[in-house]
Amino acid sequence: MFAEVYNNRGIAYMNKGDYDLAIADYSKAIDIIPGFAEAYNNRGIAYFNRGYFDQAIADYSKAIYINPMCAHTYYHRGYVYYNKGDYDRAIADYSKSLEIDPEVKTVFYNYRDAAYARKRQHESFVFLTTILCSSIPPTIGLGVGLFFLFRKKAKYCQRYLEKAQLAFDNKDYDRAQKLYEKIIKILALKKPSSLATSLKKILGEAYLGLGRIYEKKKNPSSATNFYDKALNSDIPVSSLQDTAIILLGNMYADDTDRSRIAVEVYIKFILLEPMSKDTEKVYSILEGLCRIDENLDADARGCAMTLNKRVVESNPDVEWAYFYLGVGSFLNADLSNAQKYLSLAMKQNSGRALSYYWLGMVYLKLNKIYNAAEQFYVFIKQICSDNPDSETHKQAEAYFYIGKSLVKTL
Repeated sequence: MFAEVYNNRGIAYMNKGDYDLAIADYSKAIDIIPGFAEAYNNRGIAYFNRGYFDQAIADYSKAIYINPMCAHTYYHRGYVYYNKGDYDRAIADYSKSLEIDPEVKTVFYNYRDAAYARKRQHESFVFLTTILCSSIPPTIGLGVGLFFLFRKKAKYCQRYLEKAQLAFDNKDYDRAQKLYEKIIKILALKKPSSLATSLKKILGEAYLGLGRIYEKKKNPSSATNFYDKALNSDIPVSSLQDTAIILLGNMYADDTDRSRIAVEVYIKFILLEPMSKDTEKVYSILEGLCRIDENLDADARGCAMTLNKRVVESNPDVEWAYFYLGVGSFLNADLSNAQKYLSLAMKQNSGRALSYYWLGMVYLKLNKIYNAAEQFYVFIKQICSDNPDSETHKQAEAYFYIGKSLVKTL
């Protein structure tokens, strides 16, 4: 009974801030009942408030020894360890308190998260200090130290990203914009190529989110700018909506952009938009990348062949892709595909004179002289029709008579 009286008076003193008097009463309670776990716990709190961390830890440890199932004692000792900078022990005690008492998860989880965060900061500081105080090369030590800081940033940025996406889904575009901008402010200090993969993905998603927001706000210029940044942060083209592809395709074409990213956008652009006066820039840039003639070496021709096949897969109505596939197949000695592709090109555009020329060359290789002569005949006739006043006309006319004579002799 007297032990409880001293313990309760100690609590009253502690609530007033009279920690020395509280410690004296808790000590008297312990003298009366040496196994009084609550008095040890309370004296530990008083010692902590006086700044006597080691004495506080000793009392908490004694209380745990007497009653190992008190979650709050583990929490209190963990808090002392946290303030001493002993984050591993702090995390262990917080985890134990969570294990014992599931009802206080929210509070204890918050403190354990804080301990984890401080531990990472401390590890970073140790590494950065080591750079200055040892012979470790600065670039290596700095990189290791900054790793922990970026890992922490990734954790918070991921949360911002989730909140921003939720705000966007709820059409709260202003809040979503602020959250995306917060992510970019944290991560855009470094070049995307130097970021860890997880951080780079988060940065790209933030750029993509801002692009969508500005598109919603009817600001296509800003939207296109952020879409471009998203792609340069390794966001795949497939993640972009159709409207974003069209905006980017036109921008890249205006800039005569022939980069890998631009090509991917062009390929998807022609799937969405047919060839027209409004889209001719995109198709023209893409055709320039797909062009095949005798001057291309084998490697360049192979790349162009692959690109032309992708064009045909995206838009089967692109005549020039069939034409270049036909020319490339002929130069690769693949006469069967050359004939097939050139015939498809001529079905879509009977006015391309060179289609007849190259098909004539195919027939010559196949030793089909009559068929070759027919194709050369049409080729020369179209050249004459297209260029009646040029030197080309005179040359073509000569070929015309040669082809006509060849046909008569067969």
